[in-house]
Amino acid sequence: VKDALTAVRLLHGQQRMFRAVSGKRKDGKGAHEAVLWARQVSGDGLYLKKHRVVVRNMPFDATEADVREAFGDFMLWEVTLPRGVDGSARGFAFVGFVCRQDAERAIEKVNGTEIRGRAV
Repeated sequence: VKDALTAVRLLHGQQRMFRAVSGKRKDGKGAHEAVLWARQVSGDGLYLKKHRVVVRNMPFDATEADVREAFGDFMLWEVTLPRGVDGSARGFAFVGFVCRQDAERAIEKVNGTEIRGRAV
C-alpha cells in the first residue's frame, strides 16, 4: 500500500506525452500532452468527497491558484471557491484531498497562515 501511495504521489499532476492506441488524431499527430490525475483506488482513495476541508476567512479576491499555492505540498482533488448569486466571493473555500493524511497535515500546516494578506 505504501508503494502504491508513493506512486500516486509521484504521478499526480505530472504532464506527460501520450500516444493514441488506435489510429491517429485528426490533426495527423500520434501523440498529445495531458496532465495525469492519479489517486488511490482503494481505502481512502475511494471516498473523494470525504476528505474535504472548509477554509474560512478567505480574502474576497482570492483565486483557485492562491488556494492551490497555499496547499501546494499536498495532493488536492479539488478546490472550490463558492460565489453568491451576484458572482461575488463568499469568503470561504472547500479543498478536497486525495487521502485523509494529507487533509490532516494540511490543516496543521495552513491553519493561521495568510492568503493574500488575510489569516485563514
